[in-house]
Amino acid sequence: MMLDELVNRHLGGGCDDCGACQTLTTDGAGIYVLTVSHDHSCPYLAGVTR
Repeated sequence: MMLDELVNRHLGGGCDDCGACQTLTTDGAGIYVLTVSHDHSCPYLAGVTR
């Protein structure tokens, strides 16, 4: 599957307000999770976590 080529790779982007990084993981049974890691100084992240 095409998504398998992207598993555990760090992909730039994911947030217009910071230099976020995205990581795709899988449980091996067809469930994929895309995690966006924001910069600590990201204004979007600061607003969401208050």
